[in-house]
Amino acid sequence: MREASPLDELGDAAREHRVITFTYGADGELGARRAEPYRLVVHKSRTFILAWDLERDDWRTFRTDRMAGLAWQRDFDPRDIPGDAAAIHQDDSTPPIRTELMLDAPLSTAADRLLTQEVELESLASQRCVAHLWGHSYEWIAAIVLSMGVDFTIVGPDEFRAHCQALRDRLDRAVRDPR
Repeated sequence: MREASPLDELGDAAREHRVITFTYGADGELGARRAEPYRLVVHKSRTFILAWDLERDDWRTFRTDRMAGLAWQRDFDPRDIPGDAAAIHQDDSTPPIRTELMLDAPLSTAADRLLTQEVELESLASQRCVAHLWGHSYEWIAAIVLSMGVDFTIVGPDEFRAHCQALRDRLDRAVRDPR
């Protein structure tokens, strides 16, 4: 049995709606924090946790590499995420196309393999997660997901599903024996 990574632990806390406590900061400036975690966010090759900050009474994204001493506390009632995405995925720099996939991989594996992509991840179980993946084209998103080497299911949108069906048909033709 593998030991859970800190990213998987954050994903579990979000899935189970558990308040987390941790120290947070950089350059020796650490402070105690309490938050309700929602999703892991990969943005510009860094990982964050999207959370409701209980001290500041507002949404925040915390860089996971600046978190230490993670502990779980009581349960919380989930809130609606404004715009259904982290604020960093609602600005003009985020690619315009969004897909939703269920990946047959732990959250930490998905985060590692999608580190250079714009994605939000939600843990479903120890070996599955949901990926909200942004890109500039369905072609690019399909190439990225196929290169991950994990099974997946397309949740949406239907246009991405249709693109993948056309890609499957093209691949079927490509592997036919030409003799």
